[in-house]
Amino acid sequence: MAQGRECLLTGAGGHREPPLTLSPSHFQHIPAPIQLFGQHPPGSDQLQGAVPLHLQVRDATRVQQPPCHPLSSPATAKGPWVPLGALAAAGAVPAAALLPSLRSDMVSVLGSYYYDDGCEPCGTDTFSREPFIVKFSSPTTRVEEFVIVPLHAKPSHAPEEIDALYEVYTNVVNKWATNNILLLGDFNADCSYVTSAEWPSIRLRSLDACEWLIPDSADTTVADTTDCAYDRIVACGTALRQDIEPGSATVNNFQKTFHLQRKDALAVSDHFPVEVILKAR
Repeated sequence: MAQGRECLLTGAGGHREPPLTLSPSHFQHIPAPIQLFGQHPPGSDQLQGAVPLHLQVRDATRVQQPPCHPLSSPATAKGPWVPLGALAAAGAVPAAALLPSLRSDMVSVLGSYYYDDGCEPCGTDTFSREPFIVKFSSPTTRVEEFVIVPLHAKPSHAPEEIDALYEVYTNVVNKWATNNILLLGDFNADCSYVTSAEWPSIRLRSLDACEWLIPDSADTTVADTTDCAYDRIVACGTALRQDIEPGSATVNNFQKTFHLQRKDALAVSDHFPVEVILKAR
């Protein structure tokens, strides 16, 4: 868990600019907490450029907790960005909401809703941050429509929240008649938060329709004192799974990409992004 406020990014490749050059019709999803520079000022121009460059090669960006500094906003990236905050009730954006922005020339939104997990005042709800679910149209990829379900799980309730994703999956299937779904984000799905003894009781883990693309052996943490696969991507549905570029699901080590010292990388985030690419048409 990053200290203080953070941004959760998921994105899509398409902008032909270094250092993360991607085919213009590949769609890529990246969940990772990013420290806001407004609260943790970077100490070098190199670090200041990291997030804008990272955003610049993405076509859809999902932001957890609206940023208060332009360096962590898609507005600094090139392209016709369209914020989707208006999709939230009355345009109000809860502090812990997962709301996307996107490049309207690459992808479009077919529908969206917050998952209702129960009565918050009653204490019967499951998620500390209810998933904001979005159905996308992506005409440049082989799978033309799919759904993204983000999750930023509370560490102390990670097993329960990850297990509840099965109910979210079922809800999406019943609502939109599709199981081409990507569930992704900071699940806190490893080490002391989710132990090996707890995995058998997590229903999504054994669901035949779904594949966990980031293995338990991965390390999505920046610190050299941890080795945990906290961040995950789960792909469901035959069409979506078949259209994932083989070997593309990976941990993006931005520390190496931007040649950062570890202390500078930690100033950006305490997690590395995880990525997957969908095949181009």
